[in-house]
Amino acid sequence: MTRHFINTGSNNVLEVYLDFVCPYSRKTFDKINQIILPHLKTTDLKLEMTFRNHVQPWHPQSTLVHEASLAVEKLAPEKFLAFAQVLFDNQESFFDTAIDSKTRNEIYNDLAELAAQFVNKEEFLNLLRIDTSTKHNNGNQVTAEFKRHLKISRHNHVHVSPTWIINGLINDDISSGWSLDDWKKLLSTLTNNE
Repeated sequence: MTRHFINTGSNNVLEVYLDFVCPYSRKTFDKINQIILPHLKTTDLKLEMTFRNHVQPWHPQSTLVHEASLAVEKLAPEKFLAFAQVLFDNQESFFDTAIDSKTRNEIYNDLAELAAQFVNKEEFLNLLRIDTSTKHNNGNQVTAEFKRHLKISRHNHVHVSPTWIINGLINDDISSGWSLDDWKKLLSTLTNNE
């Protein structure tokens, strides 16, 4: 699966629920890539760490940004995490004040500019366009996948972002401000028993 930051085949499963418009999610995403993954490469700990889309509804544009990530994943699954990095790097372009007067399609076009380095821009936009030839309320071509991610979050009682679930249980102690030492302490509690 391309949403894995790392997957060394283990019963230790770490899921991180992130929102592309949440500053703390960006901080967490950066920590994963800058300190956690490099540390894991120096250990023999076997684990799976997976990115989970988690929309914070008080930022309505977050839905559109997450849809963009799903469109890239649908077109080029292996590019999901690289595109996630670009979305976090450009996060402020999608903050409330930056998009206040933009339409849905204008935001999609902004996202298409970012996605163009990974996928065909027109194919990307085609997945996000609403079919206006009908009077239905069916969403776009990534709506079903988007709903699946919402169901996973709701099923797991995820409210805030970031949220970590370790081996099926929410761990509220983990902070986006954690240091490498904090992570080493937590990771030391996991075993390679399979």
